[in-house]
Amino acid sequence: MTRQIQLIDEQKLLARATGDPSLVCTSISGTLFQLIYGDEHAMVKKFAKRMKVKDALLWCITIKAKESKGDFIGIENLLKLKKKPPSGFKPFINVFVRHNYYKLAEELIMKETKDPFYQFSMLERIKCYTKAAEVAIKNKLYDLLPELVENSKDREVEVFVN
Repeated sequence: MTRQIQLIDEQKLLARATGDPSLVCTSISGTLFQLIYGDEHAMVKKFAKRMKVKDALLWCITIKAKESKGDFIGIENLLKLKKKPPSGFKPFINVFVRHNYYKLAEELIMKETKDPFYQFSMLERIKCYTKAAEVAIKNKLYDLLPELVENSKDREVEVFVN
């Protein structure tokens, strides 16, 4: 109960500071989302610290807010930070795939993910059939290849697999 009271008090302070009354009576995640969306970065850090929000959750909310805002350059800039994202790279990959940034998605899939099944399925999803075949062959996932060839309808992939 005291945490809820603390949340409402914090939200009232934020609402006064930003002039946005919609910050009151939302969830912690909702408040963070609105602050990030509104570019209130200093307030985000203070609020997240006071409410003991885990770093991974904060990164996921940040990615979601930037995606909603259409700030794909901001999302790319998060990737360029020296610090590895605590949320991992899958949220970034998902955003890039949803918005047809397949080249960026492919780079992250190949560079930052180690699970061959995930790599294969995501590469197939973004129609990088030859890369998906390479992953399958490298990891001896031969049973995935016939379906890949069929889905690709690409003679080059068929030749590569055989």
